[in-house]
Amino acid sequence: MITPLRRGHRAVLAGGKMRMTTTHATFAGSVRAGLGAVFCVALALSAGAADPVPAPPPAGAAPAGATTPAPPAPAGTTPPAAAGATTPAAPAAPAKPAFKPEELEAVCAQIALYPDSLVAQVLMASTYPLEVVQADRWAKQNTTLKGDALAKALNEQTWDASVKSLVNFPQVLEMMSKQLEWTIKLGDAFIADQGAVMAAVQRLRNRAQASGNLKTTPEQKVIVEQAPPPPAQVVVIESAPAPPPQIIKIESPSPEVVYVPTYNPTVVYGGWPYPTYPPPAPYYPPGYVASNIVSFGAGVALGAAWGHAWGGCNWGGGHGHGDVDIDVDRNTNFNRNINRESARTNINNRQTNRTTNTGAGGARAGGTGAAGGARANSFQH
Repeated sequence: MITPLRRGHRAVLAGGKMRMTTTHATFAGSVRAGLGAVFCVALALSAGAADPVPAPPPAGAAPAGATTPAPPAPAGTTPPAAAGATTPAAPAAPAKPAFKPEELEAVCAQIALYPDSLVAQVLMASTYPLEVVQADRWAKQNTTLKGDALAKALNEQTWDASVKSLVNFPQVLEMMSKQLEWTIKLGDAFIADQGAVMAAVQRLRNRAQASGNLKTTPEQKVIVEQAPPPPAQVVVIESAPAPPPQIIKIESPSPEVVYVPTYNPTVVYGGWPYPTYPPPAPYYPPGYVASNIVSFGAGVALGAAWGHAWGGCNWGGGHGHGDVDIDVDRNTNFNRNINRESARTNINNRQTNRTTNTGAGGARAGGTGAAGGARANSFQH
């Protein structure tokens, strides 16, 4: 017998048989007494079939669709961020220099008191240590070459211009060749951060002057300038020392003669303050006789090789922003036989090669100016 549907009743299908249930009270019918749970199935009237109604949750269970809150985080721990929440970026750590300041001073100690023009050539040439060795051997085998003959012979070499310029200074070229490990380290430091190298040179000069060992003489002109205020700090360098209060430039009294000083780095700077980073052993040229803490040999008359000396020091206020500027049209009076346009191309090719070999860092910025005195870019790393 089928009981007619009344208000508050619905027909359900259970076990293949239709039976009745109500949402307001239990009724008798086909339901046997003692049944502890009532199962409901919603009848899909439109489709002519019924879907089972899910069983009611057990006592204490969360209602359907409700989310269970996550257990509280243990004391002393940070709960995980909510989905979609953004975590603030941690502040950037200070940049760590490739070389410590005291290590840079040790590397630069034996050239810091050279004239600015010679310092620039040594720094650039140190980035080509193999060519330095080749040029030193070549120079010793060609001591009779002078003037136009030397200029022509140098133009046939593929060395960097800075290396060629040092042929005028056999004492310096021999020092760099014999102390090759030091030369390589100087080049690595210059490529890694030339501004830090230039700043180290200025700190050493200030120390030598304070010790009374750097002054104007017949062989050199010492120029002291007040350091400009530091630029706005963009990158924080870990353990960066304070810049010196003044910039010291060293020039030759005569534009055609350069004197190379010889000195002991552990003495000239008023004693060496970094026992962990000692400077290299001083190099004394053949026949050297010390006459003072800083001694000068015979002046070097600049010749054809110096026509390749295209670098100059830009001290950058001593704040670690200095560099070496390259001007391919410098020193034309010393060597007019140089193909300057070809030299610009050679510099750019070297820049490309260095960039390819070392990635973004270590690139030599080449000369891009046009003929007629245009200035090339700085020697960048």
